[in-house]
Amino acid sequence: MNNKRARVEDSQNSVIHAIWLVCGRKVSRDECEGVSLTPLEKQVVSLRESIPSNALLLVACGYRVKLYGRDSHVVSRRSGIMCIRSQPFEYSSVPYVRVELYIRRLVAMGYHVAFADQESAAVRAVEGIKCGIFRRTVSHLYSRGTLLPGEQILIQSTSGGIDEAAMPEVADEEANSASAKGSWEDDVNVEKGDSSELFMCFIGLSTTTTLTSSVEAETLQVLLVSFVTRSRKLFSISSTSSLEDIVMQFDIVEVIIVGRSNKNEHDNLGKITTQMQGIPEKYARVLQNALPLHYGPTLVGEEDGKCVSVSVCVQKEGDSLDSAIAAYLKPYKLDKMYQGMCVECAPKLGKNEFSIGGAGVVPRDGISGDTKSVLRLPGSTLRALEIFQSSIGPKGSLLSLLDHCLTLQGSRTLRLWLAAPLASRAEIMERQSVVAYLLGGGEMGAVRDLLRECGRLGDVEAIVAKIYSQRCSVLEYVKILRMSRTLFATASDILSKCTPPTLLESYLRSLSTPAVKNFVYEHEAEMDLSVITPVQLFTGKGVTIPTLLEKHLEAFNCAQEALTTELERVRQVLKFPGVEYRTIAGTPFVIDVPSAKSSHVPKDWIVLTRTKSNVRYHTPTIVQENIALCAAKDRLAATATTLWQQRQEELCKPGGDIEMLVEMIKIVAAIDALYSLSLVSSANGYIPPQLVEIMEGEKQPEGTAISIDAGRHPILDQSLPNGYVSCEMRLCVGGTWLLTGPNMGGKSAFMRMVGCFVVMAQLGSYVPAAGATLPVFTGLYCRMGSSDAILEGNSTFFTEMEDTSRILRAPELSRSLVFIDELGRGTSSFDGLSVAAATLDYLVSMHATCIFVTHYHLLCDPFVSGSLESNISTSTGGSQVRHSVNSNPLVECHYMGFQMENEDSVSSNGADARKSTSLGSDSQRVIFTYKPCPGVTPSSFGVDVAKMAGLPAHVIKEARIISLKEEETQSFRTSLHLLRQLME
Repeated sequence: MNNKRARVEDSQNSVIHAIWLVCGRKVSRDECEGVSLTPLEKQVVSLRESIPSNALLLVACGYRVKLYGRDSHVVSRRSGIMCIRSQPFEYSSVPYVRVELYIRRLVAMGYHVAFADQESAAVRAVEGIKCGIFRRTVSHLYSRGTLLPGEQILIQSTSGGIDEAAMPEVADEEANSASAKGSWEDDVNVEKGDSSELFMCFIGLSTTTTLTSSVEAETLQVLLVSFVTRSRKLFSISSTSSLEDIVMQFDIVEVIIVGRSNKNEHDNLGKITTQMQGIPEKYARVLQNALPLHYGPTLVGEEDGKCVSVSVCVQKEGDSLDSAIAAYLKPYKLDKMYQGMCVECAPKLGKNEFSIGGAGVVPRDGISGDTKSVLRLPGSTLRALEIFQSSIGPKGSLLSLLDHCLTLQGSRTLRLWLAAPLASRAEIMERQSVVAYLLGGGEMGAVRDLLRECGRLGDVEAIVAKIYSQRCSVLEYVKILRMSRTLFATASDILSKCTPPTLLESYLRSLSTPAVKNFVYEHEAEMDLSVITPVQLFTGKGVTIPTLLEKHLEAFNCAQEALTTELERVRQVLKFPGVEYRTIAGTPFVIDVPSAKSSHVPKDWIVLTRTKSNVRYHTPTIVQENIALCAAKDRLAATATTLWQQRQEELCKPGGDIEMLVEMIKIVAAIDALYSLSLVSSANGYIPPQLVEIMEGEKQPEGTAISIDAGRHPILDQSLPNGYVSCEMRLCVGGTWLLTGPNMGGKSAFMRMVGCFVVMAQLGSYVPAAGATLPVFTGLYCRMGSSDAILEGNSTFFTEMEDTSRILRAPELSRSLVFIDELGRGTSSFDGLSVAAATLDYLVSMHATCIFVTHYHLLCDPFVSGSLESNISTSTGGSQVRHSVNSNPLVECHYMGFQMENEDSVSSNGADARKSTSLGSDSQRVIFTYKPCPGVTPSSFGVDVAKMAGLPAHVIKEARIISLKEEETQSFRTSLHLLRQLME
């Protein structure tokens, strides 16, 4: 009795544990009374324990693939597939032949997906296994960072004897679930496109760091890994702004926290923030605010709409960071590829680490990997200038304007260039000369054809990555070889016809070297093969069959011969010479006998189906040989796949053929990026900017200035219905513009226009203007926009001060361009004015080239005359435009222009409007000209903007009265103060 009770308790305990593990919910003993686990359910529990807790588990069960418990709820919610209530686990299922589609969709949503395949029924029959559950193992584990673009998910098409043709219900089910398509497409983040580098971000505390209460001691190691481009970027950061730079610059799709916890991660099931406990809170908040993070699948859908997963990587005591990462990647079958990347980086230990600090991330050149002199763009600048993301997403960014690449690797290279434009005039002019050459028609058609040919192959950079990870298909390998032949022929043809600019010529000569010619010659035979599978590659005509394949190929041929012999015997038995094997409903080698001749059929033949006119049979020999044929086919395919993986491993050895392909792809990517810049520069009104070097020292040669004639914001000029109002500016290097003006007058847009001009010019592109002269800067820093960080405990003003502090500590301020937008508005007027004035004085003293936008008109007082222009009359409000009589010639005061229009549609410009109408009158409205004018604005026109926004008329009237009174009072106090100074 006691033994029986113990067995019952053990069974209940196992059910309770299984439900918690698979379903993520706790149950009482009463709820699971009488419930036991079937062999398949026990197998599911075992499989679940073998994979990370944040992964979805798909289990092959015959013709279907099932998801259990929590995973069933997730797929049901995200795709509209029915979740069937059952004991002990609820489940959902999808057709086996559609599992690749569902895996891709779930991975795109940010989930980790494990697939447990089952053994082949044919192999099982050959081995004589007639009973018992099918063996299942987790054969694949995927995530956004480990599923390479275009990768074929290797599902056994013969698993369990499954054939798609034998499943007519699949088409009906897919049609019935078509209504769920909208939910799939809404959830999947497709905006980044296939050109994403898919960076995995590994974050851990520095091994030299000891956690203390000191904020400065919290140093992180951040390692970015991209298997698409085989990139490995290591950073050591000690501030949240440095982490923000990394997040803004790189396309991160996974965050992995490296910790030393040895706890069973399944114990933390349901605790969604457990993963982030391995890093200091201030860094965790930056990641949470900057990325759409989710902490794994949940029953209630907390992860819906978020596509960047957070995982944990355990670093054992004594293990290096690379060892821990390799162990983490082992279930994804990318550990060997990562170890190879580490070996390649070892000789470049000094070049492997990226510098980061006040200047932001300094990336490397896309071809050589060497550090170039680049324009520093910290994360705040990338965000303020909307380089990669705008308020409406990627479509409104500068990248979307510039990216017209024909290849995916070209788009990646252009993004790399845009994150770090050149800061060397000579290198910029090399790119600009190529752009001008292509614009002039110099072999642009041939270059376009070359790029289109590469574009037709898809993501060739990802194909190379798949070769390194031994996931490349034979067809992709043959295609990339043919690409090398096309590149060699086209490059040689272009060079024989003309002499392109130096940079383009060097690229083309690199594609037509004797080494490339020999490479093409050596692989000519492979290029001409018409093969798709590894079996075809190793058993084709004229190919020496490997020894490992011979026995399986012999078994396959013997089974085919036996089936042919059996067909001849069937014809003799039936006395029907015209009978042939048929495949009906996915069942091969069917003998279709007319009903009139069925009397001649031996009794040991097996009836498959009957119709009104025919009876379909299998003979015992056909059944036996079909099993042997399928088993031989499976083993032949498995062995050929193993040999193909070994072949890929040989290709990736140092000095192997793959290195030649990698260099060729990088060159094509650079040419494509230049081609894209030439297309942008061909737009109407784009001109090549004149570039000037900034010399060392305070004094600069005459003409060293930002000079723009009829400049237009490149993005707004295309997106606004009537285009962008062109404007002019001239700002000497080391000088400052104090820019005032009405609210909504275009001050921020003007700064963004100048910033985009600098970025585009140093990228090598033309700019939209009638004329432009731009210095070559080494840094571009922005303090724009107002936002708080409530979750971080930071106010708007504190956030402003953090950004400003970073700018003031940046290197080479004298060779940098700085944008400051309304500094100090987040606190009291006096404190804000004091901070703004001190910041302005510091930037002027450091000879930074600066545009300083402010509503504090007192900042302009030292740089304007004390007397008013005689032609400006005093209005009732006492507001006038003050023109610059500058005590410091490097500081100029400007304001964004406006006009005052009366209700009778009589308009006047600026201060002249006040000759006829009071500023405080409701009969006037402000019209913005969006053009900078010399002097200081008479008002910010906040009340007028409030009127435009629809505030009630009585509120507007009261606001005007209060504004005028306060302005008069302030003017009186200022005059009284000046009088006292004179009397003293």
